Amino acid sequence: MLSGTVSEVKNNPLFGSYVVVTHDNDVKSYYYGLSDIKVEVGTTISQGDVIGVSGTTEIDQAAGNHVFLKITKNDKYYNPEKLIGKQTSEIK
Repeated sequence: MLSGTVSEVKNNPLFGSYVVVTHDNDVKSYYYGLSDIKVEVGTTISQGDVIGVSGTTEIDQAAGNHVFLKITKNDKYYNPEKLIGKQTSEIK
């Protein structure tokens, strides 16, 4: 979604394997449900880089292959659809 640094690569029993990317201005993006992770903690990524392949999650098996995206700033959650086209500095 945005350029940044990979700050977590973990597995969660409900959400599957996931990656957290830290961006400017205390913004973080979380990518849950990955089946094949292509990055490791400390990797610097650019917008458009592949971080993994979509997979399934225990919590939403009916959805099939998909990635669940979560965005936070200072631990507050934001709807990713409302952030399309915005800079991290514009997220209030």
